[in-house]
Parts: sequence; structure tokens; C-alpha cells
Amino acid sequence: MRFQISFLLCSHCIVRSYGAFRFQQRERHTRLFRNSPHFLFVSSGSPSFIRMESSMDSGDQLKDSSTSSVKSTSMLLRLQEEAQAPFRKFRMFIYGGAFFSCVIGLFVSSSQLLSGIRGASAAYPVKDSIYNIVINSIVIVTASLLYFYDYGIGKRRLDKLSAVSYVRKLPVEYDTKQYFVAELERKCAVLIVASTEDQLRTILYKLKNISMNVEKFIVIPYAINSSTPPSWDEFRDCKWLARVSNSSSWYSWYLKEREFVPKTKVGEPIVLLLRKSLEDFRGYGNPNWANWISSIK
Repeated sequence: MRFQISFLLCSHCIVRSYGAFRFQQRERHTRLFRNSPHFLFVSSGSPSFIRMESSMDSGDQLKDSSTSSVKSTSMLLRLQEEAQAPFRKFRMFIYGGAFFSCVIGLFVSSSQLLSGIRGASAAYPVKDSIYNIVINSIVIVTASLLYFYDYGIGKRRLDKLSAVSYVRKLPVEYDTKQYFVAELERKCAVLIVASTEDQLRTILYKLKNISMNVEKFIVIPYAINSSTPPSWDEFRDCKWLARVSNSSSWYSWYLKEREFVPKTKVGEPIVLLLRKSLEDFRGYGNPNWANWISSIK
């Protein structure tokens, strides 16, 4: 019992130090990533399709820089996931410690039980050995279930962040120019709505009726049942409307995003709100758009 208490106290101190270190590391990596020359940048004056700027001309150097950029993105996503659930690693560490501690205890209790059954001198009571075996077994099973449950939640959260990171790199047409979603997000909040073409048309008409409130957003509708993006000619006068480019890339994002839709919301519109320096919003359904839009700061 004293060993277990000492173990918990030591692990608590270690994880507190680790958490402070990871927080500082996350801030440093975030600054480095955003200041990187490979961070997504689009020149708003160029009507041609978007390119990622790079000062390197060599093919090998471009390949190395691309690999470095992917690693930086992966690191940033993991740091963001840790920031959203800072105690998940701590809990998993405790579960792992409890698991291995009880495995050792189970081995010792089993040895004591065998000694008691054989009638060895100074053997541990058989009843107590069985009790210890049961307790250790329960803790092993419980710690294993909790560990994999927390691991699954963390992986799902990381997949959601990955999907948001992916959609920020997708191309759109806005004001007759080509942009990345991340470039538009620097201008103002970006509202992405993915649904069928008929549902999107209904939603856009509702937004058009409250255009004064929608002007603080850039709205990107994605029709999931159309191989070519609709032209949305009836909304040509809406300055807040952007149109998707490269439908295949957007469809890949939709397949990623569809994995997170609750079973009760299948067939409902997917709503994604991206705001620079603020927490992203993901929702499903068809809300009262006037009230919802006006409630967003």
C-alpha cells in the first residue's frame, strides 16, 4: 500500500513537470510553425491556381521541406490535442502504472496461493491469496478498459483536428480570385456548410434574407451530391459567398468529416465554423440561422 501511494505521488510530480514542459514546447512549436516559410500563403492578386511559396528550387530540397512541413503539421496537431485534454496522458500513465503494478501483485499472489495449497511452512493464508488475486484481476481489467477508452477518445479528437487542418488547405473561389480556406480565415470567420444541393439552396436563401448579419462571415457551401460545384447564380450579389474549387479534394474532406457525424444526425447538414485565434465550431443540423448567426461573437 505504501508503495502504491509513493508511486502515485511520484507520478503526479513527474506529470506536472512534464505538463509544464509540453505547454512551453507547444507554444514554441506553434510560433515556429506559423512563421515557417512553408506555411500556407496565397497571393490575393494572382487569379491563377494557388501554389505554395518556397525559396527552394532543388527537387530533393523540396521533398525534404515537404516532409519537414508534414512533420510540423503533425506535431502541431498533437500539441493542440494535448492542449484540449491536458490530463489525458496523465490518466493513461496512471492506468498503465496500475496495470503493471497489479500484474506484479497477481504474480506474487499466485505464488503465495500455490505455496498455501502445497501446505508450505509460513505460507500466506489461501483465503487472503484468493482475495488478492481477485482484486488484482479486477484492477487489471479496469485499467486496461480505461486506458484503451481514453486512447480511443484521444485518437478521435486528433482525427477531428486533422480534418479541420485538411479543410484549411482546400481551394475556393472568392471575389473572382482563388484562395485557400486558411487565407480567407485571416480575413474573417469562415462558415462551411456541407449538404445536398437542395438543402444548401434553402440554407443560402435563409442567409440571403439576413445578409446584414452574414457579412461578417465568408460562407462556403459544398454540395455532397454534385460532381461539379453548382454556380449559385441566384446568389451572385451575395458578397459573403465563396465557391469550392477542386471537387475531388473537397469530397475527400467530406469523407473524413462524415466519420464524426452522430447516427442521429445522418443526412443533416454539416456545419463547420473556422475563426482565427478562436476555437473552431463543428455542428450538425439545420438551426435557426438568424438567431445562431447573431449569437456568434
